[in-house]
Amino acid sequence: MAFIDATQKRDVRKLSGRFLAGVLTLLGIAALIVTADLGFAQDGAAESGRPAHLHAGSCGEETLGVVVAALTDLSLSGGEVSGQPSAALVETSFNTVPLSLDALLAEDHAIDIHRSADDIADPIACGEIGGVPEPDGSVIIGLKEQNQSGFAGIAYLSGSEDSTSTFISIFVSDGQSAGGAGAAPRAGSQAATETIEPEVVDISLTEWDIDLEPIVPAGLVALDAANDGTMRHSQAIEGDGVDAQLPQSLHPGEAGQFEVALTPGAYTLYCPIGDHRQRGMEIEITVVE
Repeated sequence: MAFIDATQKRDVRKLSGRFLAGVLTLLGIAALIVTADLGFAQDGAAESGRPAHLHAGSCGEETLGVVVAALTDLSLSGGEVSGQPSAALVETSFNTVPLSLDALLAEDHAIDIHRSADDIADPIACGEIGGVPEPDGSVIIGLKEQNQSGFAGIAYLSGSEDSTSTFISIFVSDGQSAGGAGAAPRAGSQAATETIEPEVVDISLTEWDIDLEPIVPAGLVALDAANDGTMRHSQAIEGDGVDAQLPQSLHPGEAGQFEVALTPGAYTLYCPIGDHRQRGMEIEITVVE
């Protein structure tokens, strides 16, 4: 059973704003904010929170072991937004688990986060517990994106004074802001003064096929992929210096869009999930003037 007490609150306050911001930047949260401008739909916080668990083992479908402790669901802080509305929102979870930090470091353990209680099969972020301890003995780990979810973050672990338990504070973000998008363009920039409408290309993803018009006009293109199949898919494109893909996977019935600038030539579209490309989810298109 996870809970938060006054000692943990004091530990959380030890993380100065500057230090935490630096860690988040290194982990790519700033990059996530940029990707919010690409035009795909952001996945907001689950209404009932995002389940999180402490596992034995390491991240990965084959290597993640049994649940050692259930952690409190991640959620956004309630209340009115202060400061810039374009600031990325962060979901948090604060916990105390009845294991010493030394015990968590002595054997393989990982923190796994899921999209929702109804979508528990595919984790959205995961991080192995390990790293160089801070001077006070605490450890900060990275929570890496899983299944192209768009989520990443950190977890802060500190041991109790009697070395019988560990305080675990979790912070994740997908770059979504309070206004529902990433940072706005700076005044005077080309993006702020001129809007270029992309050519929308509709794509249908099924098992094991990608269906779209094979001739695409050059210029700014919005690849609008819809999962019309019965399992999770995604969309990527490569060729002529282009290597881009949807930042998230699509469950059946979902759609996502990302923009790329294409020059005349040949390009390959494919599904980057598992062996889907090898099973036939690959198609070549021609871009013309």
